[in-house]
This record gives sequence, C-alpha cells and structure tokens, in this order.
Amino acid sequence: MSAGIRPLSVRSSLVAAVCEAAVVGGMFACLEAWIVPLLQGRLGAAAAVIGFLAMLPQLASILLGPITGRMIAWLGGPRRVAIHHCWVQVAGFGLLQIPLLLAADGHPPGWAMGFAVTVVALMNGVGAVLGGPAWMAWFGGLVPHRVMGRYTSHRNRIFHISRLSFAVLFMVVMATFPVTESIVGLQIVLAAAMLSRLASTLLQFRQIDPVKRLGPRPSLSRPLIPQVSRFQDFLRTLTKTTFGRFTLVWSLFHAGLMVAGPYYATYLVATQTDGGLNLGAQAVLYSILVYTNTITRLLCLPYAGRLVDSIGSIAVFNRAILLMTFIPVGWAASAILGMAWPILLTEILSGFAWALADASVGPLLFRCHPDAQQRAHLISWHSTVFNTCCLAGTGLGMLLLAFPIHGVNPYLTLFIATLVLRVPAVLLARRLLASEGPDGTPLALWRMIPGVEASVTFGRSVADRFWRSDDD
Repeated sequence: MSAGIRPLSVRSSLVAAVCEAAVVGGMFACLEAWIVPLLQGRLGAAAAVIGFLAMLPQLASILLGPITGRMIAWLGGPRRVAIHHCWVQVAGFGLLQIPLLLAADGHPPGWAMGFAVTVVALMNGVGAVLGGPAWMAWFGGLVPHRVMGRYTSHRNRIFHISRLSFAVLFMVVMATFPVTESIVGLQIVLAAAMLSRLASTLLQFRQIDPVKRLGPRPSLSRPLIPQVSRFQDFLRTLTKTTFGRFTLVWSLFHAGLMVAGPYYATYLVATQTDGGLNLGAQAVLYSILVYTNTITRLLCLPYAGRLVDSIGSIAVFNRAILLMTFIPVGWAASAILGMAWPILLTEILSGFAWALADASVGPLLFRCHPDAQQRAHLISWHSTVFNTCCLAGTGLGMLLLAFPIHGVNPYLTLFIATLVLRVPAVLLARRLLASEGPDGTPLALWRMIPGVEASVTFGRSVADRFWRSDDD
C-alpha cells in the first residue's frame, strides 16, 4: 500500500465495504443494460459477437480456473489482484469512450467495433478469472464469522438498492438521449460507470488485508486441508468435504436452472405466434414482472441473513434450492394460459428464495478455508465446475428452442425441462447436505423445524452482536 493512504481498522474496513457496495452499483447497472446498446446499436456488432461476450467469462473461468489460485499468488495475493482488477475496469470504461466518439456520425471505422469488443472482453475476462475469486478470497477473511450471514445480507441489500437506483437514473438519461439519435446518453452512462468503479476502488484501497489468525477457524474443507492442492484432487474429493458437496449440488442445480434462465426475458417479449407474451410494448407490466424478484429479495434479505447466523448456511441453502425448484411452475402456467399474472406470483416466491440463496451462498464461499490464498484456489475451482454446468444447461436450452416439438410452445418445453432438471440437485442435497451446519458439523434436528429459527432470532440486536468483537 502506498505511503499516502493509511489502512483502516477491521471495523472501519467493514463499514467501508458497505459504502463500496453503495457506490459500485453504477458500474454493474451499466454493464448489465447498456454495453449491448453501445456495441450493437452504435457500433454495429452482430448478435454472434454479443453471444460470444456473454459466454466469454464462463469459458475463461472453465479454462483458467484450475490455475487461477496460482496466478493470484504470483501476482501478489488476493487483495492486490482484486484492486488491480478494479483499475482495469476503470480504464476500460474510459477507453470505451474512444469508439463511441468515432461513432458519433453513425459511421464508425471498422476497427472501432473490434476495439470496443476487445476492451469489454478484457474487462469481463479478467473479472471472471482473477477479480471475482481474488475479492472473495480477500473479503472472506475480513468479516467476523458469527455475523457473516447478517453482514453479507446487509451489504447485498445496499448493493441491490444502488444498482436499481442507477438503473432508473440511466433509464432517464437514455430516454432523453436515445441510442439511435445521439451518443450523449451513452457518454454519460459510461462516465458514471467509470466514476462508480473509481469510488469503489478507492474505498477498497483503504480496506485492510486481514492478518492470519493464530487459532484455527472453522473451515468447510477442513478434513482435506493438507491434501487438496490441485484441481484434480478437488474433483476427486467433491463428496468428502462440505464445500465440495455444496459445489456439486449448486453446480448441478444451475445446470437445470440455466436451461431456461437466459430465456425468461425473451419469453416476455416474444410474440404470441412464437409462444411468448408479447409485452415488448407494455413497458409498465414488463418492468413490474422483471423487478418483482429484486424488490422482494431486498425486503427479505435481512430475515435471510439472521436465519443464516441462527441455523447455518447449509440449512438455509437447502431451503433456498427447494423453493427455487418450484419457480418454473408459474412460468409454465403462464405459457399454458397465455397470461402474465402467474409470473407475478411466482416472482414473489422467487425473490424470497433468492434472498435465502444470496444470504447462504456468500458465507459458504467466504468460509471455505481459513487461509486467503487457499480460499482463492477453492473458489476458482468451484467456479470452474459451476460454469461448466451453467454452459451445459444454457446449451441444452438453446437446442430446445432451436428444435421445438411440433405443436408445442417451445417456452413451455423449456419451463418443464428446467423444472425436471432441478429435482436431482435437490435430492442430492438432501443426501449430502441435509444434516450439516455451516462448518460441516451435525445440525440439531430441532433447529430444522420450520418456524423455530424465527423464535430463536426474534429480538436479537444485529448492531450489538456485530460490534461486540472485531476479530471473532
């Protein structure tokens, strides 16, 4: 760390991490909504190019995941790599202004699109391979163990509020300066995204690199700490540690989830002739259906975080995937009836289920190992398995849409397929994870009774538990 910037204490670092979540939403709102209009609307990128950029992070993680941990160690450790990745993104948003300016007259030079695609690919690829695993490995050593569920849920809630706020702001900007008429709107959005990531980077720079603890901390991979040093060993021992079993279940579940996951929005805007609801011109109803999940998730995250700290991440994770298995039922009912209201009810359930998943999956990754460098190895290996399953599910969904059954709504086929393919992961979770606490220890059966966790956590003060100790 440079001499001009003094690191914060553990407590102040945790506050800074929440502030960082509040400012970084602008970058994510830009990436998820306005990079495609930039590439396709102003620079003339083909649909295949957009598809390549969407798949690149998964492919990069699959190919380089087995050596990501060693790459992070060679580059200076999780904290250093995470911060340098932030600077790559800051520079990337600035560089995207160049092809945008060249496209001001509607006739950009041929290399402008290639330059922009290269910048976006670099930002996404570095983030998937290095930035994400490094940040999780660093952050996992910073948060006190006994409040990790509540803290990460609170931070996620702040982040989602920030992301939605920036999304509304960018929507107003782009409505004022449409993509097809002016580059001013995109210039503003890119500048806001760059400033958002810059503020995030400066806040991360002030956060400490946690000192290794003298005593042992609970670990989701403790039975195999000395043995697991290679990706091949990790694969061979997937069923022998809690973290390995979680990786297996979550990845398998996403293989089924991604069969329809990328195509829900497509179903909403597709014409009725193609099997969709044709909501492209009904902006209000479309927005309600799209954001019901996010709003419900925001409301439920505090409860989900308390639940994780009360009964453990694994127990909450099992509840989450069980509820998420039934989400396609509402979408299938919508396809059968040709109506949107079943989706609204389903997305309320989906928001609650994803709040449970958000609150439980984060701590499972952050606590997978007490050593930051080993956490980087495990998280990158987890990402390799996870993204391989996601690609398999996405590919199957593409095939089902490309070769529909004659006379059957292709989206109905997708929804039924994703429902059926989620069930094996739930059954596997009941077999491998049903009786384990957050550190792989047996979970008392009475704590699994529905409703008990609410009684246990009622009246507890989050602030009192959080600030009682900085290094628990």
